Amino acid sequence: MYSDCYAAEESQGIHNMTTIMTNIFVFLDTTWPYYFVADYVNFVLQRLNINPYASAVTILSAADATIMVNTTHYMPEVYENWNITSHSWYKPGFSLPQILNTAADLARNIMDVDRNTSSLGGRSLIALLIPSPIAYVPDWDMNYALNFLQKLNYSVPDLHFLYYGGGALIRFEDLVPNAHADIFPLGEEYGVWTAGTPVVRRIREIPRRLVNPRCGAGMYANTAGANEMVQYVRAGAINFYRIMPNYFFGSTSLRYLRVTPQSPVSFIVCSSRTIPLPYRKDGADQPEQGCGQTAATNGYSLDLSELCAGYTQIEDCPPLYVSVQAQQFISSNDLSCTNPACELPNAAQFLIYVNYLVCNTATKLALTSVFTVILSIILSTKIFEITLE
Repeated sequence: MYSDCYAAEESQGIHNMTTIMTNIFVFLDTTWPYYFVADYVNFVLQRLNINPYASAVTILSAADATIMVNTTHYMPEVYENWNITSHSWYKPGFSLPQILNTAADLARNIMDVDRNTSSLGGRSLIALLIPSPIAYVPDWDMNYALNFLQKLNYSVPDLHFLYYGGGALIRFEDLVPNAHADIFPLGEEYGVWTAGTPVVRRIREIPRRLVNPRCGAGMYANTAGANEMVQYVRAGAINFYRIMPNYFFGSTSLRYLRVTPQSPVSFIVCSSRTIPLPYRKDGADQPEQGCGQTAATNGYSLDLSELCAGYTQIEDCPPLYVSVQAQQFISSNDLSCTNPACELPNAAQFLIYVNYLVCNTATKLALTSVFTVILSIILSTKIFEITLE
């Protein structure tokens, strides 16, 4: 069993009705003195639900992406491998190209694991960059980063970057979609709780991935069909998910997502294209979202067949945000979860089932467009020749 106790300490909001489940890569500029930065980093990590059934963390040097703490589900391994002695072993500095390439490689490794295990994901994917106040990003590195990130959105669409650092953070604003939400100050003028709490809240707000496991890192699949994943949510709580358009771009029939109860309770399923955390409030739906409810045995389905109708580019088609909320008032006789993956004994189990998701990247679409243009030119030439004859 594990418990995400920290939610009660945060400011109230819909975000604390969910439990953090993430794979997070921390890139630390060791220019920061260990005695100062350790409290700020550990404060965040201790609140990310790091355990074998939830979150995992990897800590790397921001200078050259050397691994400082290998991927782990245990905080004691973080303390053992990153300490005041080992901190001095790693080169200080901040290399944005090295960070981006390594984060992408780590994310692709997870995508390949998803393929090999037929997993739909179920965790968010985050890179947390911690530059020092003197970390400098030259113009050529910035240009490289902007170009790299644009391409990365197609091949590794779920990787989310956050900056938690010192100095003039304006230098990173062009590297994130929303600077107000994804950049956080760290420094002597901020207490550990004041600096770290917004970072934890933001990580909590990033939805869990739902992917087509057949794609892998290559974003290519030889087959199409159905995949499923068992999930748990405590009574009254909400799991938030996101499916990127790479997995449903293009029209087809029989593409859908279904949530089916595996416990004798009902679930509210909400979806939206614009609200990252959709949910039913006080029995009513918010604007720009739709909700439905499962019965005790029957599932609730969402049609995914025409989600990108009218869009010609993946980047223009918005993601699909989905939430699953368990009914709040459940008798202990109805629920008694003893599976180690259950957060609490009153956790309810459900099945997420997806059918006919696809694998799409901009590169493939661009190649298809080029082929279409060439083909049309050839056909036009042939028609012109026939006309002349």
